[in-house]
Amino acid sequence: MSNMNTKKSFKTNHDYDVENDSLFIYITEDYIYDKSLRLDKDVILDFDENKVLLL
Repeated sequence: MSNMNTKKSFKTNHDYDVENDSLFIYITEDYIYDKSLRLDKDVILDFDENKVLLL
């Protein structure tokens, strides 16, 4: 499978939680989740089946 045809962007919505000072970003389109990578206590990156970063 070629990466040239991989979709690199998503439509998103976001919410901000003032009490916890947290920003949540949600993808509004369908995708197939693959795995998460925890970078820090408060930073987690999710990737889809094509290894594209999900924000």
